[in-house]
Amino acid sequence: MMANVFIKDLLDLPEQVSRGDFVLRLTEGVTRPDETLRDYVATQQLVGCFDTAMGLIKSALEQRSSKAAYLHGSFGSGKSHFMAV
Repeated sequence: MMANVFIKDLLDLPEQVSRGDFVLRLTEGVTRPDETLRDYVATQQLVGCFDTAMGLIKSALEQRSSKAAYLHGSFGSGKSHFMAV
């Protein structure tokens, strides 16, 4: 006979969460890379975005020029995590 398995038993969920628990402060994210990368999922779309961002940085360095870009997304969409990674 198969035992019942509950979703709550498969996930490591905290007893309590507060409003700022899921906010990554960029300055902390880059100084704690193991924590930043632990739960980050790089999808194919994100890999393409990283390539684009790195291409922009490479171009600016090669041309010794300033380049501007913006990162757009709703609250909680992962903008700070993207920048930290």
